[in-house]
Amino acid sequence: MIKKLYLSLLFLSCVCLANAQKLQSPSEFLGYKLGSHFTFHSRIAEYFRYVAQSSKNVKVLQWQH
Repeated sequence: MIKKLYLSLLFLSCVCLANAQKLQSPSEFLGYKLGSHFTFHSRIAEYFRYVAQSSKNVKVLQWQH
């Protein structure tokens, strides 16, 4: 029983880590270390759209004035 629980937790941990590694960091996405260059708003918005498309836990909403 304990062995099955341990193996289940190990499997879930591996799945979570595999999914987390698929998402690029802002620096990887932009191609330079964050803060070392000026980043246009459009590139930041593009990164957030990328994150939203790559993750079921993130949703980008457009603000309406």
